[in-house]
Amino acid sequence: MTFLRKILFCLFLFIWFGCLNNTYDMVEIDFSKPDTTIVQKTEKAKELTFAISAMYTPKETFIHYKELVSYISDKIKMPIIFKQRKTYAEINELLVSDELDFAFICTGAYQKIKTNPHIEMLCIPIINNQPYYFAFVIVNNKSNLLSIDDLKDNSFAFTDPLSNTGHDYIINLLKSKGQNPMMYFNKTIFTYGHNNSILAVSKNAVDGASINSLIYEYYLRFEKEKIANIRIINKSEKFGMPPFVVSSVLDEKIKTKLRNILLNMDKDKDGVKILNKLMINRFEIPDNKIYEEKKEDI
Repeated sequence: MTFLRKILFCLFLFIWFGCLNNTYDMVEIDFSKPDTTIVQKTEKAKELTFAISAMYTPKETFIHYKELVSYISDKIKMPIIFKQRKTYAEINELLVSDELDFAFICTGAYQKIKTNPHIEMLCIPIINNQPYYFAFVIVNNKSNLLSIDDLKDNSFAFTDPLSNTGHDYIINLLKSKGQNPMMYFNKTIFTYGHNNSILAVSKNAVDGASINSLIYEYYLRFEKEKIANIRIINKSEKFGMPPFVVSSVLDEKIKTKLRNILLNMDKDKDGVKILNKLMINRFEIPDNKIYEEKKEDI
């Protein structure tokens, strides 16, 4: 009966995450395509809209960022409407259609959208006193898988088609090895959350996954039980930290206020309390070169 329950649970996870057999279909959206229809918002906004890519589940995202959004709202003296979407592409679509004022998006999503005239870099979080993070390739700690090569013909979980650590890193790594990413794994799924990928590996629903190191480190500090059954077999080169971006049509005074609020949080007693909960040291304006540098795998 125990074995049967495990089989049923794994089947449930595959259905829940959306299993894709051998190959997967992706719709390419050119977010960088210039749009000459931009109209600057000149009237004073009555409220702001904010979204965050689903690096956690919606519930966890709300819990961890509610205080940050409330803090910004109090400082800027404007209500902020929190919007949530399942995929990174949906957040990008809201940004380029001017339906969001600012957002916290993943690095891969930013790479797709950074040249779009609707979007401007606001700032980035500094974590572990650096503007970088990594991709971790994980397996179940009871498996005999020791490297990327061992994952060939096994099942694998991607996070999101626009995820840097949860998708692009593995695709590019396999291509550099002369492998066809579409044929390398016997099954692939999209989990749409790094925590979901961790769960899938932990419960043996898939053999491996690639996750955001920031999520792993958060669990390591606050919820070790969630990573008790997984093991890291590969660590990527450094990647530029996921950024906060702002709509280019937003009033310049509001943009400046938003940036200053974030850049000065580490100098404010209440701000520091929130940053500590998010494991953020401070916010900084980055050098865009951090999104172009490529370093050897560690």
